[in-house]
Amino acid sequence: MKNQDIKKEALSQMNSLFKETNNNTEKRYLELIQKISKKTNTHIPKEIKRKFCKHCLTIYTSTNSTRRIKNNKIIITCKKCNSIKRIITKK
Repeated sequence: MKNQDIKKEALSQMNSLFKETNNNTEKRYLELIQKISKKTNTHIPKEIKRKFCKHCLTIYTSTNSTRRIKNNKIIITCKKCNSIKRIITKK
């Protein structure tokens, strides 16, 4: 298998795992997504990366996180571990 084929397969695996997550399996599936990205030397897609906390591996919902917009940045605060993620937006 070529390197590009392996990366495409890894991305499709990451997307399918993320779609299957629920409250009981979210931490395990997010750990698997991180392992796949490390083994195949690929980046986790932005769509997935922005939806979970990388410190405590929980998916952001309205009950366990707060979102604010300030100075062209989206600031997401995880209520479980109090970590902060800042995403720069375009003007």
